[in-house]
Amino acid sequence: MALPALRAIARTFSNRLTLISSQESEKLFFSRLPLRGLIETAVWRCERGYEIDVDTTLKKIAECDLFLSLVPWHTSSLSKLVGGLRPTISVGFCSEFIINLPRDFSKHAADLKFDVARAIDPRLGFAKFSSPLPLDRQSRGIASSIRRIVTPDRRVLVVHPEASAGAKMWEEDKFVWVLDKFLECHPEFMVFVISEGQQNLEQGRQRNQVIPIVGVPLSVAFALVGVGDLFLGVDSCMLHVADSLRVPGVGLFGPTRPEEFGFRLGPHVHIDGKGSMQNISPSAALSALERLANGGTDGPDVKGHRPVSTRVYRTHVHP
Repeated sequence: MALPALRAIARTFSNRLTLISSQESEKLFFSRLPLRGLIETAVWRCERGYEIDVDTTLKKIAECDLFLSLVPWHTSSLSKLVGGLRPTISVGFCSEFIINLPRDFSKHAADLKFDVARAIDPRLGFAKFSSPLPLDRQSRGIASSIRRIVTPDRRVLVVHPEASAGAKMWEEDKFVWVLDKFLECHPEFMVFVISEGQQNLEQGRQRNQVIPIVGVPLSVAFALVGVGDLFLGVDSCMLHVADSLRVPGVGLFGPTRPEEFGFRLGPHVHIDGKGSMQNISPSAALSALERLANGGTDGPDVKGHRPVSTRVYRTHVHP
């Protein structure tokens, strides 16, 4: 979600920007940015956000005239980093920054991060920097081969049922019910279930059309989302990848808000459980998938398929 903002900032400071990011992020997201340098740091979750290895990070930075922070959280690591850098100008989302931007969580998270770019140049526009996520050739080749070999004559629904926080996950039996009903009506589809661990969604009557893809490298998982025709998943990185790649998708939200973390760029339906995944009924998810599978507007989209409707449905259904 930070990629549009980073593209805009990197273009403004072409080959003068040093990026501090989590380990492995550069290879997946930032390899095409015109950066001066990259500092990968260890990152771990804490109660108020994330902590990073500040001491090691500071040793790798010779000087800092301008410090830009895209993170909306504030922890001791961030305070220590700003204090150690002592930049002439700083921009971020807390009072320690010289330019203190409002943390307006009514915005989509990608737009909030882009506020940092606009603080540098108000003329910058989000749409110009929101092109699809670049994927490496090898990962794209693997994903295309899997689709071509496994489902040469079928459309593909990609399902991502897991998230880093358990509260954002939906019950397994509800996913199974939705897939059964959807595949009964749409035999032209196969399902790729992409997950880190076994999810057992191939238990229904249409199990022969459900293919679990477990533990593949993250770049390959992203590429598999990209070869899909539809996406169904919880609030997770895979949902944001589907959005970036403009794969029409259904997003399931409980403890998080779709206005902040949902689809931003591509055709979609959000189902909002208003605080709990238990408030989302299988029939609501099925209805949302049907809308995307059967909808359409004139003209081809960027993937070469007929685009589905970009209308957003607010479906609040209790079981």
